[in-house]
Amino acid sequence: MWEARQWKRLHQGAVRRIEELQVEHRRQLQYQTERAEERERSLVHDLEYARGRIRDLEQRLFGRKSERQRVIDAQHGHRAAAVRGRGQQRGARDTDAALESVAPARGDPSDALAVLSGVRQSA
Repeated sequence: MWEARQWKRLHQGAVRRIEELQVEHRRQLQYQTERAEERERSLVHDLEYARGRIRDLEQRLFGRKSERQRVIDAQHGHRAAAVRGRGQQRGARDTDAALESVAPARGDPSDALAVLSGVRQSA
């Protein structure tokens, strides 16, 4: 009879250990799940920040050339067509063509420059 009680006690001890292990396992699983969710939230936040940074840099690189243009547009109420770019403008006469039209057929090239600038030289 004592063997039956011994086996019964051993069985009860094994069942108790299994239940303790299951409780510990559930606790560890819950802890790991919470940590994973926290890490995922952190990674999602970092990803959103990185995407925003990329959008900002792309806008700076490929967007409008400057904010000054927007300020000029807002002040004048129209596209700033009056602000000319650098270099020769469309429709402007070439300087060589201007020189040919006022330059004498023969003579000193400085005479043509004087005519263009409006300075008369006394001869």
